[in-house]
Amino acid sequence: MFSELRGLVSATFRTVLVAATALGSIALASDKNAAPLEAPRSVIVPAECQPGIAADFRTALWWDSAARMLAGLDMPESSPIADRKSAAAPRGQMTTMWTRFNARRLQPIRDFAQRELGNGSAPTTAPVFYPFSGPDAAYAMAFFPASADLIFTGLEPVGEVADLDAMDEPTFAASLEQLRSSLRSILALSFFVTMEMDADLRRNKLSGVTPILMLFLARHGYTVNDVDHVVLNPDGRLCLSDANRVKDVRSTDERIPGVIVRFQAPGEARERRIIYFKTDLSNDGLQKRPHYLKFVESVSPPTTMIKSASYLLHLKEFTTLRDHILKHSQAVLQDDTGVPIKLYKAAQWERRLYGAYVGPIPIFQARFQPEMANAY
Repeated sequence: MFSELRGLVSATFRTVLVAATALGSIALASDKNAAPLEAPRSVIVPAECQPGIAADFRTALWWDSAARMLAGLDMPESSPIADRKSAAAPRGQMTTMWTRFNARRLQPIRDFAQRELGNGSAPTTAPVFYPFSGPDAAYAMAFFPASADLIFTGLEPVGEVADLDAMDEPTFAASLEQLRSSLRSILALSFFVTMEMDADLRRNKLSGVTPILMLFLARHGYTVNDVDHVVLNPDGRLCLSDANRVKDVRSTDERIPGVIVRFQAPGEARERRIIYFKTDLSNDGLQKRPHYLKFVESVSPPTTMIKSASYLLHLKEFTTLRDHILKHSQAVLQDDTGVPIKLYKAAQWERRLYGAYVGPIPIFQARFQPEMANAY
């Protein structure tokens, strides 16, 4: 769809970078007059405001062992989880798939991020807001490997990682195969197919986005410390919950189900977080759950990332989220499925263009942007 990453852009009040990669055209915007951004103390800290939550005695070593098992990596010698033939057998296959994906897709992004984002164009350690993400920690961590907190959002179920030792061998083997099968679209195409993934994740014992987030973090070389299921209440409180209660939150509910995956880089004292919310980001969805954007504002992520978003932000049904992004972001890194380029006004935004714009794929041909073609 697009050629290699090249080029650059800027603005009077904000700098916008619109880049085209193998992923699509990308826009990055940042406020030139703002002071250098430090990663703030995280507010992604859930409270114990739901009674009757069972204690989870799984340790950091358990979670990291589980993440490594799911990712097809060798287990720690002191792992509390028993290794299995069905986990060990496909490790070579998973490593081959990841090695190819990493070389073709992720390494060029890391090079781009170091060259273009690491020069002060975007805050690299501060929080990142990634709407329409699904469980895409693979690309987010390649663009922002040092980010303190990342807010992911999608329609895929939250899911859980059950007690792996309690699964019988056939169930575990089938679940692991289904999990790896659900990765086929992002490893081949660079994005998740939401409906296809939703079906895969609901019928798997390793369900939802949670195991995929863990898998990607482990493959990126991070240590997974813990997983907390949470619910964002209408009063704005982020409450600790458990997998069953989160699963019971319906789409008609004002509460928003979510999960926090806590992780660290080797040799680094700081713990980081990905929080994923399952919620509708349309105008109707956000009107019903206004506490979602209030929570995002409380974290105050200066950078928004938008990738493979099906051009939803071009539609009148998604103007609330679009306006929020334009108002609150100091930087926007996006492909051409993000905010239409014509809305990045020259008086406010500085644009950096990368690659070559050749237009959307046929199914989205109505979303061709003449303004973007002219800019290129």
